[in-house]
Amino acid sequence: MQQPVAQLQWRSIIMLLTRVKDNKTRDWYAQKALENGWSSIVLDHMIDLRLIKREGKAITNFEAALPPVDSDIAVQTFKDPYLFDFIGTAQTRREVLFYHLKLRCYIVVELKARDFQPGDVSQLNMYQNIVNKILRHKDDKPTIGLLLVKGKNRTVVEYSLAGYTNPIGVADWKNQLTDSMPEDIKSSLPTIEEIEREIDYAEAQMTKNAASIGENNQ
Repeated sequence: MQQPVAQLQWRSIIMLLTRVKDNKTRDWYAQKALENGWSSIVLDHMIDLRLIKREGKAITNFEAALPPVDSDIAVQTFKDPYLFDFIGTAQTRREVLFYHLKLRCYIVVELKARDFQPGDVSQLNMYQNIVNKILRHKDDKPTIGLLLVKGKNRTVVEYSLAGYTNPIGVADWKNQLTDSMPEDIKSSLPTIEEIEREIDYAEAQMTKNAASIGENNQ
């Protein structure tokens, strides 16, 4: 088998050789580029964002709430901090629903424009229960909750997560890297209005599905 670096485009190889001095780190970025199909521009941006330092750093209860294989994958999937430099702060709180194809589960994301509070975990747990009841298919894995906050105390988060059976992760989010983002990547990101429209549509669909299930159960 060829080494990961050898399987990349020449421009990406040159970038790794010139920007990343450590062989282990270089191989890590090369493997991620292959797994995710990153162009050399995206690879350059991920190096700027120091992705290797953030991946797998979220505080979670995955080890207790998920089977070992799923727990290992989920831990490596979530980062800390997340960088959302294209999101405005006028909206103090937003809930977002995704489906992760690799993990084969729904992910409920809640974004807080403040520091972590213990009650946030209970609220997110409730959202997960709703998704598990209304949307989750029998073949889907347990819904994961991701709480994104502006700051947190690790000990407080760990005590707050104790006892919950739903898998939950807590990570910081930041928005300080706008100036360093390449223009071609920045222009491809959705606008705040587009994000809000998608969120509103997702919320409307969840409400519609919940009403439909309620009618069918009557």
